[in-house]
Amino acid sequence: MAYQSLETSLVNVLCQRITAPSAVDLSSVLTTLGWQAEFRQLDRGAEPVEAVALQGCTVGVMQIAFNNRVHQLAVAPEGCVTFGIPTGPQAPGRIGRRPLPSESLTCFHPVGGLDAVSQSGFSAYTIAIETTLLMDTVALFDRCGQTGLEAMLGVLVTPPPGQLAQLRSTIRSTMSIITDATISTMAKTAVWEELQADLPLLLLKAWGSGEQSFYIHSSSRARALKRALEYIHATEGQVISISQLCQQACCSLSTLERAFREHFGVSPKQYLTAVRMCSVRNTLLDGAETRPIIDIAADQGFWHMSKFAADYRRLFGELPSQTRRF
Repeated sequence: MAYQSLETSLVNVLCQRITAPSAVDLSSVLTTLGWQAEFRQLDRGAEPVEAVALQGCTVGVMQIAFNNRVHQLAVAPEGCVTFGIPTGPQAPGRIGRRPLPSESLTCFHPVGGLDAVSQSGFSAYTIAIETTLLMDTVALFDRCGQTGLEAMLGVLVTPPPGQLAQLRSTIRSTMSIITDATISTMAKTAVWEELQADLPLLLLKAWGSGEQSFYIHSSSRARALKRALEYIHATEGQVISISQLCQQACCSLSTLERAFREHFGVSPKQYLTAVRMCSVRNTLLDGAETRPIIDIAADQGFWHMSKFAADYRRLFGELPSQTRRF
């Protein structure tokens, strides 16, 4: 088992406290919550990931904290509109092609999803609200129904300073109460019902007061980076060279180097190695996979096993054989 999960069932809410050995391991955990997620660790050294998820009929709230730099690729569960909020001041990351301010509120696009690079120490809340409930709440704000909701998708909003304080405080206090073993089930249920009623209104209040900006950038480096990442995704499981990547991105090596270092803080070669290492780890975590480790590594282009094992240990803090033991 690659992670520890403590579940608590209350009336109309399921609470999960999750501890995963690394960001890569958390990806598979999120699939059980309806997410399509792939987290690519960019720093060396295994650091545990903590997550708390509250899931109700119409509202879901989750907090995730990373201790490494991570490239986050995720699509939220269907049937809801999902927002992301940093839990407070922290090192800036990137979302899409722009910096991610601490005082920001992002509405994930249901198709494109989330494409973010978080720095070490990143912590954020995600809020998932059932689409019909959010549309009804939008109507209360004298907005234009479905058109108004569509205009929010894939947009980052920066509210005035302190505007997110009430929203964060409400989420933080609710999580604290529901995860407290000394508080009665009746009290926890009452707090959860209050959160489901208040959260859509608090969220839209913060959204409506903010300055909106689409996080899509049209610079040549951004376009080259987009093409390169699309090619990496399309050829997952295949070994590709940097020259192939430049060719597919329609740019020079220097442009590609600058694009990757600006966005991820690593070179294209380092990023490709991290992707391949994460792929090996995901395969090793698959309980149905019985092939020898040497074959799994070779599939990702790692043919020198002693070097592969040493590099794997530097990245994840353990040997490949130790990963397979879970």
